[in-house]
Amino acid sequence: MAWSYDEPFKLRHRDGRSIEAAFIENKTKWISLKTDDMEKARMIAWKMCVDKGSGSIDRKNVTFRQFASDFFRPDSSYTKKKIAFDKSTSTHAKKQAYVDHYMIPAFGDIKLCDIKPSYIEDWYSTLTDFRNGLPLASATKIFVLNALGEILMEAVKKDYIKESPITYVERIRVEYSKRDKVSADDMKVLFPESPDAMILLYGDVVTALYFSILRDTGFRPGEALGL
Repeated sequence: MAWSYDEPFKLRHRDGRSIEAAFIENKTKWISLKTDDMEKARMIAWKMCVDKGSGSIDRKNVTFRQFASDFFRPDSSYTKKKIAFDKSTSTHAKKQAYVDHYMIPAFGDIKLCDIKPSYIEDWYSTLTDFRNGLPLASATKIFVLNALGEILMEAVKKDYIKESPITYVERIRVEYSKRDKVSADDMKVLFPESPDAMILLYGDVVTALYFSILRDTGFRPGEALGL
């Protein structure tokens, strides 16, 4: 096939080997894609083009799927950059689930430059839980929207789009439920003074220690687990 911006790479599958790709920037260098599935290989090759952020592709024709399908995965260029800048990646697995279940079905085949604020508003304001079809809580919708915002901001930084459409998206109001304080009597039941009583209550030393850390520090559950 001729080299073009429509698909700026070639694939070959030789007997006994994984599929290999050569890119328009270096037509003689073949790179193993570690797969025998041609559809998966094509997606990996596109992803490699996108991650380069160079002249290997026509940025105007890059779809959301090509740019963001693996955006928050541990080996993605975005996650590696976050780690390099010493930024937290603890929620990236959850954000990747948002990409897989909410963003790709809605925007996967739309070009990045064609995603409009109105598309985003209509989409996220009516999101339903992919597991049961029930409406998502407003706070969760905002989390999904913020994850999309990270993706689109990275697209701006890499010059795939000039401006993020998220800028013009109206946020829905989030009303958090009021949480009651744990009473002093309940605290005595949950946290007996004797270490042996704590271990007996929670079943083992590690779990007792975990809840003791929550009580003594005010850490969030995830922070205590990280510690």
